[in-house]
Amino acid sequence: IIYDLGSGTGKFCNQIFLQTPAKKVKGIEIINSRYNKAINIRDLVINKFPSRFNKRELSFANENMNIADISDATIIYTCSTCFDEALFKLIISKVNEANNLKILISLKKLPESLNNFSRMEIVDIPCTWSKNTKAHIYYK
Repeated sequence: IIYDLGSGTGKFCNQIFLQTPAKKVKGIEIINSRYNKAINIRDLVINKFPSRFNKRELSFANENMNIADISDATIIYTCSTCFDEALFKLIISKVNEANNLKILISLKKLPESLNNFSRMEIVDIPCTWSKNTKAHIYYK
């Protein structure tokens, strides 16, 4: 069960849903216009690949991640490139609600004061906006 916190227009969620066997992929996005684009794209994916939705869920919520229920998450992803320490504190408090969480992936390194994960690895990933983007993968 994968969550994208700050899911924007839903690109990550759609990609993960189409290319993995995840039973549930959910994006949380507070900005209404981005959420609406994510819903439109999801509807196109449903129409093009209806068999992929057999006992699987791709959904989006237009809400503040502070009130979102992510307690069933096993993997949480966040682009986080513009997040400050206060927002990371919120994310970590939400992460602590997810008892089954195994992995947190962030494109920005967690502040040391918030890193209570057992280990971390850094993976280079190609992005259109930067050749030096790194994914910080934290394991519980």
